Amino acid sequence: MPITPLQVLNSARSAVPAVNYALGVAGIAAAGSIIILVSGNTKASIIVISLVFVGMLLLFAFSRLVSAGGRSTFVAGTVLLWAVLIFFITFLTFTATSFAFAWPKPWAQFLGIAFESSQDSKSIVHQGFANEALAMAERFSPPILSQLATSGRPKSFSPPKLKDRTIDGCIASPFFPEEEKAQCLNSAQELIASTFCRSNGFSKSTAYVVQTYGVIHPSFKLSFSKNSDGSAKYDWLRSDASGSIFDTISCI
Repeated sequence: MPITPLQVLNSARSAVPAVNYALGVAGIAAAGSIIILVSGNTKASIIVISLVFVGMLLLFAFSRLVSAGGRSTFVAGTVLLWAVLIFFITFLTFTATSFAFAWPKPWAQFLGIAFESSQDSKSIVHQGFANEALAMAERFSPPILSQLATSGRPKSFSPPKLKDRTIDGCIASPFFPEEEKAQCLNSAQELIASTFCRSNGFSKSTAYVVQTYGVIHPSFKLSFSKNSDGSAKYDWLRSDASGSIFDTISCI
């Protein structure tokens, strides 16, 4: 009758009881392999495997303390054992939540887990809306509000004004929802500046500067939306509550 590997292993365990600990090490190695398979060969997997091995050694030492004679030794072993268990439970919980929810953020960053925050997601969505709005703006020519001889020459307005009112640095547009604090994004200001240039007979804006002041300026706020046929719809609305205004707009 051939000898199976399992019989050899059982014989070795009977002859040398310490082989049981070798089986434990093999189990830990298998757990480490699973960790690497799931998380890859990253900093996180290396840290987890290392701590698992350290925990195995500590638990073995504490089990010896708990089984040792003497009440003080027993109490010390019990306290240390629970401390290690609580630490590892906390560690594994934080590691799992870092992968699932990117929380706690410092630990997730340390493990190299890159998550897109809700604010980043909103910025990406807003940028998509902004690109659509800018593309629409390039397809229409607003009525020229002032008679300027552009002759293809660049001009800098400092400060830019319409009918003696400054230009609000924020927009009123469904492309940049106010409830999400998107009305003053750079892309919104780019749209305002370019629309101002077209309103003065130029083709587009090449540069602009927006300043936030502690006082209120009577300004014009750009209202920009989309008609039912997909064309751009805009208007300059009077605003008496403008805190951010354009200091300079350069047109070409």
